[in-house]
Amino acid sequence: MTLVLQRILRNFSAFLFLLLPGVAFAQGAPSFTALFSPDSISAGNNSSLTFTITEIAGNPAETLAFSATLPTGVTIASGSQSNSCDGVFTATSGSASLSLSAGRLGASQSCVITLPVTSTTVAAHTFTSGDLTSDQGNSGSATDILTVTAASGSNYNKSFSPAAVDPGSVSTLTYTFDIVLPGSPGISDWRVPSFTETLLGWFAVPRPDNHHQQLHRHPDG
Repeated sequence: MTLVLQRILRNFSAFLFLLLPGVAFAQGAPSFTALFSPDSISAGNNSSLTFTITEIAGNPAETLAFSATLPTGVTIASGSQSNSCDGVFTATSGSASLSLSAGRLGASQSCVITLPVTSTTVAAHTFTSGDLTSDQGNSGSATDILTVTAASGSNYNKSFSPAAVDPGSVSTLTYTFDIVLPGSPGISDWRVPSFTETLLGWFAVPRPDNHHQQLHRHPDG
């Protein structure tokens, strides 16, 4: 009786192996990750998005392919891209779509794809790619979060030099401020700064000289 049961169990195990070959096959699919570095940027700056594919089953992987769309408000930035996964990697500056096709990976090897991304939308942007597929199975998707914070303050300041003058004398009023531009600015990112200010009634602006504005105080002020 015991011998009969052992034969039945062996036959049942063999039946499962033949019936479900995809289970063993899927275990050989490469690992797939995505990583933003840095994972937090101020609006308008760049982060590097890196995909890492690692063959973990000791078998070469062929026909590696995946596609992805960046979160709303995040786009591919201008700058250098790299792909060590062979195949064709497509990611156009200014768009949000990217893809890899016909990639290849040696047994127990890793490959990396890196591209710059940017955003001016303040938020925590969750990115999830499409599934990575290959002749070794479906590796699933890769995900990471890019946090975009408000750009640093304009550091707007003004100062008089000298700070104290006699009536009728001249003091120079200087405005200083920062202009925040994206990490890889295009021509459309450049702006002419402007601001307005109403001076107190006893100040007057003399004739401009060499693009500098000087202020003086009336003797009766």
